[in-house]
Amino acid sequence: MPHILITDDHPQFLAGLMATLPLHIPDLCIHQALDIDAAKTLLKRHPSISLMLLDRIFSDSGVDSLQHLTELRETHPQLHITIMSGDHSVHRIWEAIDAGAIGFIPKNLSTDMLVAAIKRLLGGYIYLPRKLLENPYAQSHTINTPLSARHIGILSLASTGQSNKEIAKELNLTEGTIKQHFYAILKILDADNRRHAVQIARNRGFIC
Repeated sequence: MPHILITDDHPQFLAGLMATLPLHIPDLCIHQALDIDAAKTLLKRHPSISLMLLDRIFSDSGVDSLQHLTELRETHPQLHITIMSGDHSVHRIWEAIDAGAIGFIPKNLSTDMLVAAIKRLLGGYIYLPRKLLENPYAQSHTINTPLSARHIGILSLASTGQSNKEIAKELNLTEGTIKQHFYAILKILDADNRRHAVQIARNRGFIC
């Protein structure tokens, strides 16, 4: 039986998920928390929790819940964290991925799409909104790859022939940052150059 933890400071939204998800995923055990502290307590009590859906919660002191991702991943290495937020701009999505989330679920998804997203995440897959990148890696890429979601996104764009400058503009990053990512990608894939890296990524099914 899969165990998930939903952390959201909107009680009505939480109640809606608690009522809806069991109807579509009968074996699902759902834990809920209204804030990060309560979530941390639940994670200690229930080590079987494998997936956390975390809202972008800001504390009274202005601390963003994203700032807790590193700690959560270190203390609970089995935990896969996905951000779930009403603000699903491309910038916000990449902020979450760069912070260490394995996926991003917009709160405006239909029930069918939300259920499908959670099933994918429980199956060990990344879920990202299709608007982020049209390449199907966002729906089918497994989390076991040594590449990060950001690396996969860059390779997906590179596979279409876009230059570093064009990729940087698309992702709202600097060209220098894209070059740094490619340096890391070449080392991870043991690739000779950018074209070789794209070829390896395609052969391994990371991109199409």
